[in-house]
Amino acid sequence: MRSDPFRFGADTISVRGVGGNRVAIEVDGVPASGGFAVGNFADSGRSFVDPAFLERVEVLRGPASSLYGSDAIGGVVAMTTVMPESLLDEDRDLGVRVASGYTGVDNGWNAAILGGARRGETSALLGYSYREGHEPDTAADVEPNPRDYRSDSLLAKVEFGAMPGGPMLVTGEAARVQQQTSVDAWVGLAGSRFVNTTVLEGDDEQKRIRASVSQRLSATGAFDSADWRVYLQGTETQQDTYEQRRAVPPRTPPVAIERGFRLEDSTLGAEFTAVQAFGAGRVGHTVVYGVELADSRIEERRDGQQTDLNTGAVTSVILGENFPLRDFPITDVTRAGMFVQDEMQLGDSGWTLIPALRVDYYQLDPRVDQMYREDNPRTPAVGLDDTTLAPSWA
Repeated sequence: MRSDPFRFGADTISVRGVGGNRVAIEVDGVPASGGFAVGNFADSGRSFVDPAFLERVEVLRGPASSLYGSDAIGGVVAMTTVMPESLLDEDRDLGVRVASGYTGVDNGWNAAILGGARRGETSALLGYSYREGHEPDTAADVEPNPRDYRSDSLLAKVEFGAMPGGPMLVTGEAARVQQQTSVDAWVGLAGSRFVNTTVLEGDDEQKRIRASVSQRLSATGAFDSADWRVYLQGTETQQDTYEQRRAVPPRTPPVAIERGFRLEDSTLGAEFTAVQAFGAGRVGHTVVYGVELADSRIEERRDGQQTDLNTGAVTSVILGENFPLRDFPITDVTRAGMFVQDEMQLGDSGWTLIPALRVDYYQLDPRVDQMYREDNPRTPAVGLDDTTLAPSWA
């Protein structure tokens, strides 16, 4: 888990040295939003589920693009949250799990409560988790940047067992993380853009929502097992920075600079995956096939203003940038993929051959508005519409 030691903290997962958006991350089968960073003041990271809600984490090390798409160049991390039956047993229709802990590395504490109930063929779960803490200790002889954080997370599930075709699960999740940081490590740093900085403060907040409906289908002639899922998820990142710089005579007065970064990412998607096992002579086959659809909108903007601390004059031009601005246009992304994989057991030889084929359609549609056009008058926005074929062998 990569962690930014200066301000943003844990923000992505690295598998064998490959991280960022090149590792596919799923929570209950729903792909996590990608991250975006620009400069020293904006890094949305990738938002994950609270650990108190996790039942299982599976890691696939290495490329898995055939089944999971091009995001899985580095690997796959699949997270599964607690189900209602995890709190129940055959003789108990009500259950509660309460947990609390202390983390010495950042003098933090956490508490969580999850409750489960069952009535007939229907079961439900409701959970809440709270965390707070401060800057982490370091092994080096370096004073860490002062930091305070807190997070609130909610998880709700209802499973309807008596449904035609198989059990149906409705899931909802919401989370908010807030963090305030004094970035003292950069203040007055020789040879950097912060050599004249006397104050640097960060106020960051990230919100996440996820809702999904999924169903495990009973066996038919076309598959031994299958499941489908429809989901809606969104993340919203707001990162504000306050900086003061001392005067550099004769041209530059003391100034206060306020910057804001905002990123919104929402996705509506659907998936279907099936598994069929059969034998052909001395070769056993396990075939996995499916289809994935997703439609996303990504919107980013940066705001800023600079105040002359001698005269009080305010300007929206900072270091040659005229705020507000967009680093890229409002963008709609449509993705569709179909895949098939055959895991072939070659008799008693101990060898397994796994051929796979994936077809992906990708459409990127930039929506140029006045804000983007004013900041990029000579840079036209270019869309993308492409289909790719990706075979693989293992």
